[in-house]
Amino acid sequence: RAAMLEYAAEHGQFMSQAPELVIDTEAPLSALTLAAVEQIERMAPFGQGNPRPLLCTTGVRLARPPRPIGNGGRHLAMELVQHGVSLRAIAFGASDWAEPLNHTPDAFDVAYRPMINEFAGRRSVELRLVDWRPGSIPAASPVQL
Repeated sequence: RAAMLEYAAEHGQFMSQAPELVIDTEAPLSALTLAAVEQIERMAPFGQGNPRPLLCTTGVRLARPPRPIGNGGRHLAMELVQHGVSLRAIAFGASDWAEPLNHTPDAFDVAYRPMINEFAGRRSVELRLVDWRPGSIPAASPVQL
């Protein structure tokens, strides 16, 4: 145990680095049409050797506060808005994001995997959020729906 602690102390700089996400491309929310995400779905089956593409969008805002869902509120559902386009997003196991997202005064950036949600015979684009960060670009005017 002492050897492990000594090793960790000597090499701690490697362990304290935040993991990096490898983003496939940046896309505005307006590009995520049903037809575009259907094209992505044609690359299936997704799995370890063929991961679902990871996209990012900068300068998004919340249309309203995120709400906890499922499994005792462990997940978050939210509506993201950018340049008048809004999309539903789900963050699995990320209930701890609710408070910081609610107190983000400016636009923020998101990393996600676009999916097609089929519910009650209706198909729509939905984003599976992987991560977010405070905005890297100046915020535009407040969101109005």
